[in-house]
Amino acid sequence: MSKKIAKNSSNHKGKSPQAIEIDKVSENILGVSFGKKILKPRDIKRIHSKLITTFIQGNITSERAKTLSYLCQSYLQALGFIEMEERIKALEEKTGANHV
Repeated sequence: MSKKIAKNSSNHKGKSPQAIEIDKVSENILGVSFGKKILKPRDIKRIHSKLITTFIQGNITSERAKTLSYLCQSYLQALGFIEMEERIKALEEKTGANHV
């Protein structure tokens, strides 16, 4: 199992802690693998759907399902903030504004 952990940790370079945990759980519990790819909202939607199905089937506890759902939501929220920041920066560069 230590080989698997070492292999997984190399797939997480540059990812946020939420993304790393989502990757680990999606691969180990839900059977969904994203490898080195940065997760996009549609990936999180797929993981969330699989999580709901896994919970309904009784293959995961409600506490674990809540935690994983929270991680998915946190990750989506972070993606939204990053996108907003990038858009604001692009607008500031376009208009010549330089707010800090």
